[in-house]
Amino acid sequence: MCDFANTFWGRKDAEGNILEHFGRRCHGLIDLPDGEEQCTYRFRFKRCPHCNEENDIAARQCQHCAEKLIDPDDLLRSALNLKNNKVLRCADITPEIIWKDKVLKITYHDEDGLTLSESFRFNYKKARQSFNDLFSRRIANGSQSIQFDTLEEVERFLPYLPAPDFVIAKKQKQHWQVTERLFDYQEPYRKANELN
Repeated sequence: MCDFANTFWGRKDAEGNILEHFGRRCHGLIDLPDGEEQCTYRFRFKRCPHCNEENDIAARQCQHCAEKLIDPDDLLRSALNLKNNKVLRCADITPEIIWKDKVLKITYHDEDGLTLSESFRFNYKKARQSFNDLFSRRIANGSQSIQFDTLEEVERFLPYLPAPDFVIAKKQKQHWQVTERLFDYQEPYRKANELN
């Protein structure tokens, strides 16, 4: 957002491409008429369910609307204790574009081979916005701000879509409806592929 060159600890592949970095928020300073202010761009964040604004992943209260943020541990604990809920430790995702229906289908896979799927109908503004809120800002660890309006724009980014750490679904008659996707989760529950 501010073009500041952040230097975060992270991991690179053999060619020097960044695989993952561990920065949360941009360290750049922006000049304002009454002084300097830290850039508001976040690489890792959780969205407020009330106002949809980005907050630090450890925040308990929204910095924008002051509403209480849902604790991901409470969310997981609650989902694990309910019979009509399913929780996946998401190990990977498979995105697929169904061109004739203008749908992006995302299948979430856990480490045991169980799956959950959801679809984003790109001919509806609300579905596009939902996809952008969940995935677009997290592509490449949030290193670039992207908004998608068409499936053609999304297509070349499919290999870079991030997998959430956990996916929660609720039983709706004969199928499971994805209700929550937890990104940037930090302890105490084990994430996929973290067995010792």
